Amino acid sequence: MRANDMMARMNDIVKNVLKRALPSAVCDVLRSCRQKVRPERCMWEGVYRGFKDVTVVGAGYNDEQLIGEACRYAKDLIRVLESPCIVPAYPAGDHALLCLLSSLQSRSLRPLRILDYGGGAGVGYLHLRRCMIPRPPIEYHIVECPRLCDAASEVFARFPEVHFRTSLPAGLENIDIVYACSALQYVEDYRSVLESLCRYRASYLLLAKVSAGEFSTYATRQKNLPSATLAYWFFNIREIVEIVSAQGYD
Repeated sequence: MRANDMMARMNDIVKNVLKRALPSAVCDVLRSCRQKVRPERCMWEGVYRGFKDVTVVGAGYNDEQLIGEACRYAKDLIRVLESPCIVPAYPAGDHALLCLLSSLQSRSLRPLRILDYGGGAGVGYLHLRRCMIPRPPIEYHIVECPRLCDAASEVFARFPEVHFRTSLPAGLENIDIVYACSALQYVEDYRSVLESLCRYRASYLLLAKVSAGEFSTYATRQKNLPSATLAYWFFNIREIVEIVSAQGYD
């Protein structure tokens, strides 16, 4: 038997074992996640000095189709949130750190106040509500592009504690957590935005899914979106730490 045939047979055996061992609901979630993975071979392309050197095509995440998909996913999570099911059908995934930090910070009697920069259609809030038991009062502010804010505001019409904003809100005080998940790398002037986030003097600044490492900061092209390419930063991790430290964070 050839190596490729043997690997294929082993994969089939593993799949059959997992199907028998896992609940059908878990198998459905895994299957849907696999179907959503795009067959793009290369997600990024090129190394550039800055965003101005990157050729951008299309509306990117401001595209109507992607906004519609984001809102539909938020609606699915709302149905899960309001269902009697104890085990969530969708894992917190990228927002797990937000859920953990919020659980530690919510010991005070006042509502937990969070500013989510680039928070999309409110998925972070929904995962947070689902994970926190008992569920404390939460005041959640999301900063996003105008078109997404308009669409997501309709989805969250029954959630007065969720606020969609098109710019960083002035006068917002006593913030527990300033949160940015997979957002900073899409901002051309990331330094100014990061400094502005730090100036809220939140108890915690949580940056999740930040593409950073021990290399010089550079821009590249993100090309896994349909009919669009975006400018995207890969950061020098020490630069990000220095910016945050200069604003008084340890």
